[in-house]
Amino acid sequence: MKKLLVLLGLFLLVLTLCALAEEDEAREVFKSGDFEYTLLSDGGAEITGYAGAAEELDIPSELDGHTVTAIGKFAFAWHNFTAVAIPDSVKSIGDLAFANCGLTAVTIPDSVTSIGDYAFSECSSLTAVAIPDSVTSIGEGAFYLCFSLTAVTVPNSVTSIGDYAFYLCFSLTAVTIPDSVTSIGEGVFDGCSRLTSVAIPDSVTSIGDYAFANCGLTAVTIPDNVTSIGDLAFANCGLPAVTIPDSVTSIGDLAFASCGLTSFAVPDSVTSIGVNPIAACENLNTIYVSPEHPYLATIDGVLFSKPDRRLICCPCAFEATEYTIPQGIQIIGDYAFANCGLTAVTIPDSVTSIGDLAFANCGLTAVAIPDSVTSIGDYAFYFCCSLTAVTIPDSVTSIGEDAFADCADSLTFTVERDSFAAQYCRENDYKYTYSDAPDLLKD
Repeated sequence: MKKLLVLLGLFLLVLTLCALAEEDEAREVFKSGDFEYTLLSDGGAEITGYAGAAEELDIPSELDGHTVTAIGKFAFAWHNFTAVAIPDSVKSIGDLAFANCGLTAVTIPDSVTSIGDYAFSECSSLTAVAIPDSVTSIGEGAFYLCFSLTAVTVPNSVTSIGDYAFYLCFSLTAVTIPDSVTSIGEGVFDGCSRLTSVAIPDSVTSIGDYAFANCGLTAVTIPDNVTSIGDLAFANCGLPAVTIPDSVTSIGDLAFASCGLTSFAVPDSVTSIGVNPIAACENLNTIYVSPEHPYLATIDGVLFSKPDRRLICCPCAFEATEYTIPQGIQIIGDYAFANCGLTAVTIPDSVTSIGDLAFANCGLTAVAIPDSVTSIGDYAFYFCCSLTAVTIPDSVTSIGEDAFADCADSLTFTVERDSFAAQYCRENDYKYTYSDAPDLLKD
């Protein structure tokens, strides 16, 4: 997983580099020693390049009589110096300014107000960084792939932290988020696997997609002002428990997937809930929803959405091995029964669609799909290793990618003649028989 995340990170960074390069406008470039610079509208100099080979670099405060006020895009990217001294005259550090350098530590002077996108990305030896109170914004991916960074204190002056700012900082064990921050963006701490705890300030109103995904969190307090929790926001964390405050109105897809939760309570304030937010929580056996909840309901321990008559999820540690879906349910949601221990399920004739990975990695041995169903999603029954018999009616006109991949070798479908399902079996080399001739097995 870590290797995959790194490769994904590098791919995204390449795309960003290309996009930023296209944005550059032609300006006259001057040279002063090993430095290249351009002049800004206020007469200050912006360093745009460096041709030297210093191991420890002192950036000058003036070039040819012009005060250095900015470090531009890519200015020192891909250089091997281990230390850098940034002068007090610098107000801004541009996009990718120090990307992929050999820096082990950096002190940002208190004249700097902004740190650009990917400014220190891929500085894999960077262990410490001091961000001064003058900084008001930390750009997207600013410390992206800084594998060695162990601790970060974000000052009270910062009002925004860009998406993926600390993405894949594997060594990060401590972070301080100030009260000035109102939202935690997409993937800000995604992949910080050693980050075991974090204090989210009361000022935060939204937690973005992947914000703390793949972290090592063992505890977290979501403050009362948070109204939205994004897709996969805490996915694959070690959280054994979480309390969702009454301020939350929306919970995104797979928000707490693969956590260590044993129970999950959804407050009445939640009006929108996405794809199974507790998918693959192997120890989860209880879901709490009040009887007065306007949008959600639990029946026999299973969570449902009232407006769209959707079965959202069955807890992975569900005690029963057999389950009958209530009549009237129209949608079996994505991941609804994924990783459950069910050996048998009865699907009513009110169901019209079965979602992606709906029964993935279940212990089902046989499934009869009613003739109300028209679509079966991607990987719907993926890795159901005990599944040997499936009945698919001619109402089904769509079967997703690898819907029955890695099921039992003896898996046999019962289908209607000239149906979509029959054609599906032939195209995918599945064994099948016709419903009106059960003893006629086709290869």
